[in-house]
Order: sequence, then C-alpha cells, then structure tokens
Amino acid sequence: MEFGEAKPHLEGPGIRGEWHLWLYMCNWRIQRDKEIITGSYDERSVVEGALKELALGAVEKVVLLHPAIDLSIRFDSGVEVLTFSSSSDLDEDQ
Repeated sequence: MEFGEAKPHLEGPGIRGEWHLWLYMCNWRIQRDKEIITGSYDERSVVEGALKELALGAVEKVVLLHPAIDLSIRFDSGVEVLTFSSSSDLDEDQ
C-alpha cells in the first residue's frame, strides 16, 4: 500500500509513495462498515484489483492491541486495515 506523494521506485520499474506499508507474515483484512473488501487469503489478482479501486483518505486512528499485537488502521473514508494473530504462540512474527 502506497501513501503520500508518488515517486519513482528506486529498485526497479513502477511508482511508490512517500511511505509504503507492506503486510508480510500476518493475516489481514481490509473492510468498510459491514463489508469485507479483501483479505490475506484472497487471490493476488483480487487483492490488486481491490487496492486499485480503493480510496483510503487520511489516517484517522491507529490502534495496537495487546497481547497479540493486532493492528487496526482506520482511514477517514471509513476503510479499516486490520492485522491479526492466528496463533497462541506470541513469538511468531506478525
């Protein structure tokens, strides 16, 4: 996910934002109100299509939940990005 001003990618073709969020080694979901837009187990083409159509807006709220270190990022568009642990082993990466 790219945020901020668009800039050329330094390590290859394409465009990156001033800030880049890469969700890796975690379960995640993007939702708005009562609609799930896409999630970590969707086909890559589904995720890419959803992200191209998604207008996030400004970050409104960030919450880090303990003990599992789950993350919620809420945007002023009503879109929420959630990461969540799926294991009781808290030493695993998320």
